[in-house]
Amino acid sequence: MNFDLKNDVLKSSGTIQLDTNFEGLKDLSKVVFNYGADVDLKNEKVYVSLGASENSKDIILGKMYFNSDRVTLDSNVFSNPYYVDLDEALDFSSIKEAFDEIPMLKIQDYKLLVEKVKNAILKTMDEKKMKNQSEKVVIRGKEEEVLAHVYTIDSNEFKRLAKAVLESLSEDDTLSILATASGSSKDVVKTSLDKAIKKLDEDENNKKENQLVIKVYADSLFGTFRGFSVSAVDESQDEAKEVFSFSYVTNGSQGNFSIHTTDNTDCSSGFLSLVECVPQSTSSEFEGTVDYDASKNSYAIHFNKDDTDYDVILSGKDSNSKSVELKMQDDSHNFVISFDMNSSKSGNTMDGKINLAISYKDDTNDFSGTIKINETTSVGGAVEEAPKNATNVETMTVEEAETIISTLMENLSNSSLKSIGDMLGSLLTAEAPDDFEEDYDYDDFYSDLDFSDDQDYELDTSIS
Repeated sequence: MNFDLKNDVLKSSGTIQLDTNFEGLKDLSKVVFNYGADVDLKNEKVYVSLGASENSKDIILGKMYFNSDRVTLDSNVFSNPYYVDLDEALDFSSIKEAFDEIPMLKIQDYKLLVEKVKNAILKTMDEKKMKNQSEKVVIRGKEEEVLAHVYTIDSNEFKRLAKAVLESLSEDDTLSILATASGSSKDVVKTSLDKAIKKLDEDENNKKENQLVIKVYADSLFGTFRGFSVSAVDESQDEAKEVFSFSYVTNGSQGNFSIHTTDNTDCSSGFLSLVECVPQSTSSEFEGTVDYDASKNSYAIHFNKDDTDYDVILSGKDSNSKSVELKMQDDSHNFVISFDMNSSKSGNTMDGKINLAISYKDDTNDFSGTIKINETTSVGGAVEEAPKNATNVETMTVEEAETIISTLMENLSNSSLKSIGDMLGSLLTAEAPDDFEEDYDYDDFYSDLDFSDDQDYELDTSIS
């Protein structure tokens, strides 16, 4: 869904609902919270709404309408809408200027940058540092022979690749994109790239220090993918030493991965100085399994650390349907968190559903909860207009103010938000401090918390 926020009307609305067995939040499970927003920067209008309902009936619903010099307020607890005139309700000019400063790149711009970088790397890779060799890997306890395509990158090779990428980005078509993205001129970007290239030339060296070894596994020369590995080798000492490795191997439906680190007291030179490196005083090993289910397009990752089992499940049949589930379990605890997202698009409208679920169980607790979000976003149309019958908020009378509060309190008391109403009622009926009357009683509006000596009206905040 493409849109230009400076010129198009963007609309968003949705609902949020909690479903839980937690005693203190059970009542909230009956309430649906809703929100909405229309933004039209071109015509300098913004509409925002927030509310809560139960059994399809509004408990509270508030609406705000903004233009350049007025805010209009409306609610189901108002007898009529009100407006407030301000010198500058929203500074639309500053908002537009801020968007002008945000780089607006098109999809084809990103594709061109990726293509440039990819081609630069492929053309620069040194064939002498590539080789094919037969290796044996262990997949779920079974040893199998694979063909490894090996590429070794030392410090000098890395600098050659980096230089090639920078030079490809210095070409005229990519300079324009980078200038837009950075908010600078093409000359400024070109100068920065030239300085980076010059520094790489000055840092050129030929001594062996560290290497990055990349392996891609297949069952034959142009065969099926069987995994990959990445390892960092320290060659600055008399004897080469592998300081880090990550490998993943698979037979298509089942696989396993491993991470190994070894003693590394000096990683401040050579290639490893280009990435974050933390000296290790001891060796460590981290292993796990991966299962793939083609029917669900899902990956199940499992590993155990410190006597706790971890499971991560990633699934999604297409880009519009994704889910992530994380499980942590030991002898006495079970914790699960999951995230599901589904979306659909029709014309200039996109609908999305998100479920965030959490559950925890141990010997004494059993808690579960789900937050459900339904979202609709669309481009086009018109911003909801402010009501025409709004009156100036300065004309609000004491009776009108008391009616608003009483209506709100009644709505809360008759809903699952009664506890919030009780808390609000306690605040409104609290006794004023001893010096409140002396310091703040001007006898022209609400001058103390019970209104007793200013008007003949008394606010009823009781909840039956």
